[in-house]
Amino acid sequence: MVVLALIHSLPVSGNVVINEIFYNAPGSDNNKEFVELYAHNMPLLVDFTIMDASSEDTLLPIRLTNSSYALIVEDGFIYDNISASIYSAGATIGNNLDNSGDILTLFTPQGNIVTTEIYNSTYANGNGFSLERINDIFLESLVVGGTPGKPNSALVPTNHKCSLQILTPKQIIDKNDKLTFSFRTNTNNFIIVYWIEDLFGTILKNKINTTNTNKKSYTPKLDESQNEKTLVIKSTLNTNFCNTSASELVVVIGKEQNCSSLSIDEINLGADEKARFGETLAVELSFCTTKTNQKINLWLEDKENKISQDSSIKLTDHFTQGTIKFPISIKPNCNHKFEPKTYSLIAKGFNKETTRSVIVDENLDCLKTKINPKQTRKQLKYFHTNSISQTNNSFNITTILENENKPHNFTISSYIYRGSKKYAQTQPNTIMLDSEEHEIITHNLNISNIPSGDYKLRTRILKDNLKTPYYLTQNLTIHKPKKKQPAKITTLATKALNLSRNSTTFLSKGLKVYSKAPYIIAFFALFSTSILAFRGPREAIFHKIR
Repeated sequence: MVVLALIHSLPVSGNVVINEIFYNAPGSDNNKEFVELYAHNMPLLVDFTIMDASSEDTLLPIRLTNSSYALIVEDGFIYDNISASIYSAGATIGNNLDNSGDILTLFTPQGNIVTTEIYNSTYANGNGFSLERINDIFLESLVVGGTPGKPNSALVPTNHKCSLQILTPKQIIDKNDKLTFSFRTNTNNFIIVYWIEDLFGTILKNKINTTNTNKKSYTPKLDESQNEKTLVIKSTLNTNFCNTSASELVVVIGKEQNCSSLSIDEINLGADEKARFGETLAVELSFCTTKTNQKINLWLEDKENKISQDSSIKLTDHFTQGTIKFPISIKPNCNHKFEPKTYSLIAKGFNKETTRSVIVDENLDCLKTKINPKQTRKQLKYFHTNSISQTNNSFNITTILENENKPHNFTISSYIYRGSKKYAQTQPNTIMLDSEEHEIITHNLNISNIPSGDYKLRTRILKDNLKTPYYLTQNLTIHKPKKKQPAKITTLATKALNLSRNSTTFLSKGLKVYSKAPYIIAFFALFSTSILAFRGPREAIFHKIR
C-alpha cells in the first residue's frame, strides 16, 4: 500500500500569506534567516505562533509600522533599513529553518491556522537568494539577500529558473474514474512533454507534446487480480532559457478497501514529557477511512472539563489513509480554574475514538507571575472622568484609557444622542498604546445647535481590527440661557415724539395713560428730568416704553 497524505490550509486572518523565505544564507545562518508575511491590511500579530516541522515560537513585537509587510526574524537580525513590522521568534525560527526543506505554519493566539507553506531545497539553497511568492508558487529572488519589506523581484522571470508543477484534484481514484491533471508554470512560450508510467517504468501512456496548461485526462486499466495500481505522471518543460521536470504519483483503487482506523502516534511535549496550560501542542495522528466527508476532532479533557479548544479537520476523499499533524491549544490557567494533573487527549472520527494520557502542568507565564508580582496580567480599563463640563456652546469630555499588557491600536470617538437621533459627534481619534501604557483623551462637542434638555453621551472605543467596540454611556443635561431682547436706547425727545404718535404708552408696569395732547407729554418729560437731576439715576421714572 502506498500511503499518501494531503494537507491544505487557507488563510483565515486578514488574508495573511507567507510571502518570502530566506532559509539558507551563505556561510553561517545565524541571525540572517527570515520569513516575510504579506497582507493588504496587515493585522497585529502579537502572540501569534510560527511553527516548523519540529518546534514553534511565539511572536514578540520589536517594531510596528503601518506596512503591508511583517518580518519574522531571529534575535540579532539587522532590520534598520527594512520598511516592515518586525517580530522576533527568538534565537531561531522554529528549529532553525531546515536547508533541505521544511513546513511553516502561522497560528492565531487561539490556535487557528492562518496560513501554511511547504518549501524544498530546489531554489535559493545557499546561493544568497531567497524564495519569493509569485502567483502562489515560490521562485528564486533576483536580488541577493531577497527583498524584505519590498515587492518581490521574481515578478520578472528574465534569467531566472523556471518552474513546473503537476496539479491533480485527487491522488487516490477509483478504477472506474478518469485520471485528470493539469500543469502550472511561471513562464511563457514553452513546450511540455508528458507521459504516464507505472512504478516499474513501464510506459502506460506515450509521450505527448503540449503548449498549454489545460486539463488532461487518462483512463487507467487494472487487471482483475489487482487491488490497486500506482501511476507516475512525468513531464519536462523546455523554454528558450531554462529546462525543468516534474512528476506526480496517483493510486488507482480496484476492489473496495475496508478501512476504518484512528490512532495518536506522537505528541510534541517538552523534555519533561509535560504539557503546559496556555501552550499549543502538535499532535500526529494516523488514520484510514473509506467513507467521504469524514471529520476528525481532537481535544483535552478530564471527566468534568475540556481544557482545550476543539481542533478538527474534514476528509473529503472517498478513500483516505495517512498521517497528519494537528495543532491543539490548551486554555490558560492563571486563575487556577483547572488543576495541574493528568488529562485525556481524545481523537474522535468515523465512529472511532482513541485516547492518550497527557500531564498538564502550570502555565509558564503564571509561574513567572508568582516569582515577580509586577508581571501580573493587567486588564484593559476605560472610563470617563468627572470633568465633563459645559462651556457656552460646547462640552468637554475627558476619557482615560489604560491598556493591558499587550500593544493595541485604539480608535476613539464621542457623540450626543437621544433615542435614535445623533445631535453632535467628534472625529475618530486613533492612538497606539504599548503594554500597560495609559492615555488621557479629551474630546470637544459643539452643542450650539442642540436645544436644552436631557440627552445621553456615548464614547465608542474600537480595539485593533475587532468588529465589536466598547462603549461608555452616561446621562447628560444641556442648559442654555434664554436669549435677552436687545435694549432700545432713545432720547427723551424721541420718546416724546413716539408718544405723541401712539395712543398707548407704558410708564411703569400695570400703569396705562391715554392721551393725545402733546403738551401733557412735554410737561411729564420736564418733570421727570427734574427728579432725575435731584435724586440720581436710581429713581428713574421711565422704566419701560413699548
